[in-house]
Amino acid sequence: MATADFDNETTFVIACEDGNAEEVRELMKAGVDPSARGSVAICNAVEGKHLHVLYILLDDKRCDPTAMDNYALYAALRGDFVDGVVLLLNDDRVRRALVDQKMTGIVAPLAVAYRKFMDSGNVLDALKGHPGRVV
Repeated sequence: MATADFDNETTFVIACEDGNAEEVRELMKAGVDPSARGSVAICNAVEGKHLHVLYILLDDKRCDPTAMDNYALYAALRGDFVDGVVLLLNDDRVRRALVDQKMTGIVAPLAVAYRKFMDSGNVLDALKGHPGRVV
């Protein structure tokens, strides 16, 4: 990887963490791949509760919101980032992953909650009732 690419990726990850939507857009237009570095950028945006950046990232099909065992959704739930949870659950990639998810690891409660969410419409309440709850 060229130094300029690495520098742009670093700047991109920091922009996502800081919620700098304009810089995120500019760097993506300049060719930065939002899935670089294992999709750390989306996780940073979620952990910072930067909904506007999350919208930008999810709009790019290169971004993988299910990376690192659905960590972005896990972080949104754990951080009570309800708008982020809703946005992620409305993404087809996340929904497919939860439907297809094996019931293991930290995502097991997410998969269960998603199935309950489909019935009740309230994922946070569904998670609170799960024995392996994360919220």
